[in-house]
Amino acid sequence: MKQILFIITIIFCLPQLQAQKKQGEIIYQVIQQPKKTDDKKVDPRFSAFMKKNNDPDTSKMILSYSENISLYKKYESEEDKKENKRYAYYSIGEKNDKSVYKNLELNKYIKKEILLGKGFLVTDSIPDYKWKFHNQQKKILDYTCMKITYQDTLITLEAWFTPQIPISFGPENFGNLPGVVLEIDINNGDRIITAEQIEIGKELEEEIKLPKKMKILDREKYEKLKKKKKEEQKRYKGW
Repeated sequence: MKQILFIITIIFCLPQLQAQKKQGEIIYQVIQQPKKTDDKKVDPRFSAFMKKNNDPDTSKMILSYSENISLYKKYESEEDKKENKRYAYYSIGEKNDKSVYKNLELNKYIKKEILLGKGFLVTDSIPDYKWKFHNQQKKILDYTCMKITYQDTLITLEAWFTPQIPISFGPENFGNLPGVVLEIDINNGDRIITAEQIEIGKELEEEIKLPKKMKILDREKYEKLKKKKKEEQKRYKGW
């Protein structure tokens, strides 16, 4: 009953919601669990060190969106920007800010990948997950969210999206839903991404556009190149 009332409310509010300016920013917190290792294969000299460094890695990402395009990348505070600008001259190789560009009209996303210090823009279709909708709701930053799940042999997903922000974006390459994704749990807690700040209608500081002077490859060609470079490295090192 609650779900039916919620959907009816959204239908009646939709004209007002669509009148909102379709641009803004969402800051997400990302909690990444460390990769699991087989203790039997770990050198005893390093086991104590690894246990000390077994805490989850926490970071922040920002999703900027405007109409049908979005950019998801590493969040930088004003202090971070000043620090990065100060040391930019000394940096070697392309910086990996984990950027993901998305175009809903083309149903494509472009992910920035770094291979041997060189940056590539790798294109692929936005995944079409066959989501299962559940009769469960919860509040995230005062927005009522609906639960959806997906599972196959490679990945398990639990996500929460809100139709109160009627844009089909989300963190990484997730989205294509009747509302923005505010939280997603990947592989039962391996990585949890949760919105912690939302600014609807905010004027974007920078135009969303692809970096220049970076080679664009589709996912299949990039994976072939990656495999080739790894084999070359093995031959060079005599593996």
